[in-house]
Amino acid sequence: MSERHPLSETLSAYAAGALPAGARLVLEVHLDGCAHCRTEVARFEALGGALLCEAEPSELAPGGLERALAALDRPTPEPPSEPPSRRLTLDEVLARGFWIPLGPSLAVKRLSRFADPGERLVLIRAAGGQALPEHGHAGPERLVVLKGAFEDQLGRYGPGDLSERGPDDRHQPVAVPGETCLCLSATDAPLRLSGIARWLQPVLGL
Repeated sequence: MSERHPLSETLSAYAAGALPAGARLVLEVHLDGCAHCRTEVARFEALGGALLCEAEPSELAPGGLERALAALDRPTPEPPSEPPSRRLTLDEVLARGFWIPLGPSLAVKRLSRFADPGERLVLIRAAGGQALPEHGHAGPERLVVLKGAFEDQLGRYGPGDLSERGPDDRHQPVAVPGETCLCLSATDAPLRLSGIARWLQPVLGL
């Protein structure tokens, strides 16, 4: 079971459907292996349903009833000739794109096509013992460990653990020796990289 969990505010936003696509994917990886957080999400969903039931009814927009009745009289559209597009699985998402090497022991893969506009979704692969560039955050970063482990100033993160960082945080994760570390990261704004990595940032898409 995961030992590092998202904030309650993040779980609440997920239950309300308010997280962007990349962040939702990161969180769903964590939820898949964390019964505690799945229970919390169910609790937030139940709370939202209860609040909706208690909300005052809204006035129907002018002409709303007539439009609804007219829609019932329209002929049923023909089914599409091709099956509707399905949602890609995590493995299918991770198989897309290509790796950008940052050295012999570190590489990233941009997956922003599966994220919302303005969001950055990145797969990070680091050999055991490899440090990532030191960086800060201009907005929220949500990162889940898929394989291996890393350590930073706040401790150790293993498979399924979720790390959340914000504008006040600056850190330098280091992959734990002995196994390649694979992480999926979603950010709402560019990272604040240090050193030479800052000049490569447009290429890396971080």
